[in-house]
Amino acid sequence: MERTIKATTGDKQPIQYVVVDEKQAAAYVNLSVKTLQARRAAHKAPAFLKIGRSIRYRLVDLDAFLAAHRIDPEANA
Repeated sequence: MERTIKATTGDKQPIQYVVVDEKQAAAYVNLSVKTLQARRAAHKAPAFLKIGRSIRYRLVDLDAFLAAHRIDPEANA
C-alpha cells in the first residue's frame, strides 16, 4: 500500500513523498527483496528510510535509482 508522508522544509513549505514498503519497492524496480536487502547492507543505492524497524522507499528515490542505471546506446554514436 502506498503512503504519503508530509514534511516541511526550512522555509515551512510542505513536501509530500509517496513511500512504499520493501516488497513494493522490489516489484517497482524489478529486483528481488533479497537483492534490495543486500544492497542496503552494502550501503548501495537506492536510498531508503528507516522508521523504527520498518524500511520504506520513496518513489522519487526509486525513480532516481532507475534513471542512474539507464544506458542510452545512441549516446556514444
